[in-house]
Amino acid sequence: MTWLAVAAGGALGSMARHWVNLEFAHRYARTFIFVGILGGFTTFSSFMLDTFTLGHGSEPVAAS
Repeated sequence: MTWLAVAAGGALGSMARHWVNLEFAHRYARTFIFVGILGGFTTFSSFMLDTFTLGHGSEPVAAS
């Protein structure tokens, strides 16, 4: 069931990103959206996953 949730989330995320790409293709806000917001969100998500993994693994001190 987890695999299906990941697949569905990936499909929805991919479609949403494509929609945003089409929506902002002819606007100057494209860099703001893709580099700024989406790039920052991806970095933040990676940081949170690393922190969660360290905190629940064998190195809880490294997570803080």
